[in-house]
Parts: sequence; C-alpha cells; structure tokens
Amino acid sequence: MKAAEIPEMVEALPESVVPAYRKKRAYISSLLSKNEVSGSNPYGKQLFKRQRQGWYVLNPKLALRYKEEWVDIYRLAGIDLIAAVGLDERFGRMVQSLISPVEKA
Repeated sequence: MKAAEIPEMVEALPESVVPAYRKKRAYISSLLSKNEVSGSNPYGKQLFKRQRQGWYVLNPKLALRYKEEWVDIYRLAGIDLIAAVGLDERFGRMVQSLISPVEKA
C-alpha cells in the first residue's frame, strides 16, 4: 500500500479509535520505517517490507501462531475474502498489492 494513502484511510475513524496526532502522514511514515524488515532499528518489529519509496506491504514471512500451527498473516487475515468483497476500486487495488507479494514468494 502507498504510505501517503494511509492517512486518508484513517481520517474517517473517530478520535476515540485513532487520535488526531496518529492520523498525520509524518507519524504514519515513521511507524512504517521503524518497523521495516530491513530497517536498522533494534526495536523494530519487522512488520513491513518496503517495495520502493513510500510503498509498503506486510512482511510476507510474517506468521502468527493460531491454535497449534503457525499461519501466514495473509491467509489468517482472509485477504482473498476481503478482495472478493470489492468495496471500491481503490480498496481493491490496495488489497491486490497485499496479495501479490505472497503469490510471488
């Protein structure tokens, strides 16, 4: 997903869910860069992989323990199901950008 589009997506959320300072582009960009797979931050969680400047995907190697097995984050999140819903064209493109790295890996 494009980092510049994230503030637009969270803007509609109420303050009780996401405070105003966390909706700002600079704040979101800092979170993305601090948690990059190839980042140098020793406390980074390696949650995102930067495709190119300003474009990120969830780390394709990210897995969560579900019951007794480790499950790929894309499968666990039901990305295919979300894509099938097709809320709008822009949302569909964002979902496809999440699916693509997994299919290539």
